[in-house]
Amino acid sequence: MPPRAKKVVNTASSSAAISEGGAPMAPTMTQFFEHEEQTQDALIGYARTDILERQITFGRWNRRPENVMEVKKLTDSFLRNGVYRYLVAHAIPIVVPKSRLVSGGWISSTDDTLDFKNSSTIPTLRLIDDPKPSANGAIDLSDAPAISAAGGRHRTGALVQYHKIRSSMKTQYRKRVSEWKAAVDTEPENEEYIDALERDTRMLKVLSNDVDLKGDWLVAIYDEGERYRISFLICTYTMI
Repeated sequence: MPPRAKKVVNTASSSAAISEGGAPMAPTMTQFFEHEEQTQDALIGYARTDILERQITFGRWNRRPENVMEVKKLTDSFLRNGVYRYLVAHAIPIVVPKSRLVSGGWISSTDDTLDFKNSSTIPTLRLIDDPKPSANGAIDLSDAPAISAAGGRHRTGALVQYHKIRSSMKTQYRKRVSEWKAAVDTEPENEEYIDALERDTRMLKVLSNDVDLKGDWLVAIYDEGERYRISFLICTYTMI
């Protein structure tokens, strides 16, 4: 199963209830539905972007620090169950002024064509202050101004580790495929060598496709101008 979102109450918000021990208390169901409605009013839409290449900052909207064990658990889950990059439930909530968005670089949350089963239908996030594309159309997102996120710190940390591990595995399988090819060239009738070559070639293709995606991830775009409504997002339902 994909990793589930986790409810977290932000202690930095004045709307959050605090227990006697100082720990945040979960909101009531009435509060949750009220806050969720306010949050939806601030939601502009969705897009995809490379959250490893772009500068994504945490701490402004959600002060929850990174927990190393949470990152490790999510990394293990990614490796064991796969990465679900384009599920709305796993979207990284980013907060930007609506005026910063480029037309065509996002899709409205009310768009009837909204379909995240096919990632090719999700537009790539474009902001007016992004660097200009190179001759081949590529944009160096590492030079783009930072984007503030309201959650997803642990998912981002886990994706960093996941990408490193899968890249290392790709290197290992590339070597194995090369060795099996040499073995098959030496003994072209050896079925064991042929089967091993086909198996590891398939795995190398899977790894290559995965590594090529890098940090490509679905982001939920919230309007920074709706500060009041965004406060409900942080108070009630900040995802890991």
